Amino acid sequence: MIIPLFEEWTSQPTQAAGIDRQFAPGLQWLYNPATGRDAAMGRGPIDGTFKAGWGPQGKSALFDGTNSLDFGTWPAIDGMAECTFFCWFRPGTQVESYCAPIAKTWNDAGAAPYGSFWIELQGGRMYAWFGYSTSGGNSSAGGDIGAYSVGSTYLVLARWSNQSSGGFNNCSVWVNGVQALDLGSGTGSLAIVTGSSPSNGLLLGGRNSTTTNGGSNRFVGDVFLAGVANVWWPIQTIRGFYSGPWRVFAP
Repeated sequence: MIIPLFEEWTSQPTQAAGIDRQFAPGLQWLYNPATGRDAAMGRGPIDGTFKAGWGPQGKSALFDGTNSLDFGTWPAIDGMAECTFFCWFRPGTQVESYCAPIAKTWNDAGAAPYGSFWIELQGGRMYAWFGYSTSGGNSSAGGDIGAYSVGSTYLVLARWSNQSSGGFNNCSVWVNGVQALDLGSGTGSLAIVTGSSPSNGLLLGGRNSTTTNGGSNRFVGDVFLAGVANVWWPIQTIRGFYSGPWRVFAP
């Protein structure tokens, strides 16, 4: 009898591949530009345009400051009490302020849509945030996670939880495997908001977008991989992820 051997991915999958949920618990959305699809649900963006780029990690979703990808609402990640998200990107020269390679947006009663979570580039610095803005004020956790250089590659992973048990109640962020932010306890008043329209969904290449390639805060650069989990990843999972990010795909 021949027993098939399944090898872990050490480079970008070029064909459709599922999620290795044992290695990457709770992943509800996993985007691979080489296939243009989400590995969890098997669908692509509902709006926006896709440009193919290339870089050291393989094929990328290339954004030039005029395009973005809107994946719409995603019930599995709305209303989360815990969240882990990551984005592997290479920034170019930004042409707008507060540019976001990835964001989960919402809309506050007619106000502009703002992120439930997002990575932001501004003034040569990177920021990672959980939270939201409304006409009445702001509520957020996160902050500065370091400087960035045009053409360099960054794999940013952020996790947050409002669970009061198990010491989870905090926000922490890693950049290229090094912890860049740890806010400790006291950040549990947030929630990943529930969306009811496409503008309240997941975005790549922008933070505020309600029309095809519209809105503002659009990113210039490449995105090689992005994912969202509805659980708090333990440190063992994070270390394993940084030792081989493509292992999130099923062999």
